[in-house]
Amino acid sequence: MEAEDALDFGNLPLDLGDRALIMFLEGMSALGSANPELPVGYDAAAVNDLQVWLRSVRGYKTVELDSDIRGRRVRASIEPAKARRTVRELQPQPSMPYVSPTEQALEGSLYALNMHTGTYSIKDDSQHTIRLKVPPDIREEAAQLINQRVRAIGTPELYGSRRLVAFMAYRLIPAPDLAVLHQQGGFFERHDLAVAAVADDRTLNEWAIEDLSAEEVDGFLSALRS
Repeated sequence: MEAEDALDFGNLPLDLGDRALIMFLEGMSALGSANPELPVGYDAAAVNDLQVWLRSVRGYKTVELDSDIRGRRVRASIEPAKARRTVRELQPQPSMPYVSPTEQALEGSLYALNMHTGTYSIKDDSQHTIRLKVPPDIREEAAQLINQRVRAIGTPELYGSRRLVAFMAYRLIPAPDLAVLHQQGGFFERHDLAVAAVADDRTLNEWAIEDLSAEEVDGFLSALRS
């Protein structure tokens, strides 16, 4: 391939792998700063993964990270022992998983702040209260979901990379109530199957399947051996 035939991907948005690496490096940078605050994206699961990684490098006094992602240089230097203490004191950020390359999801209970301006509040499972902006075309739909658990699809509005200012919702749909799901959890729990013991030959005969041909018996035994 000639050099002039090569495709230029510089203008394409970052893929999820690039974003995950940048988020990891920004988290490391935050832990090494004077006023540490985890960047947006470090929810409870990500913080747990971070703690696992920090434990894996606890034998080093200092760890330095340097990356260049499509021209974006990110550097970080941490002391693992100090960083482990710091991360235990920080509050995880709201969980906002990507549902498409440009949209994220936020789940929680919906509350009304100002229905005329389309500003609502949503409280997620970690008890974060996030300002939710709702455009005029779905405000009526949002009003019907007040005090319910919802899933908002949209984009977060950030201050820098470490503070969530608001969440702009393009779609709102009902979300499963976690309390109800927890109550129904017994359906999926392990249950012991009690089989009545065979009392005599007559009871044993009741378990038998009659009128099986020789071929059916051979097929059944072959299935048991396979």
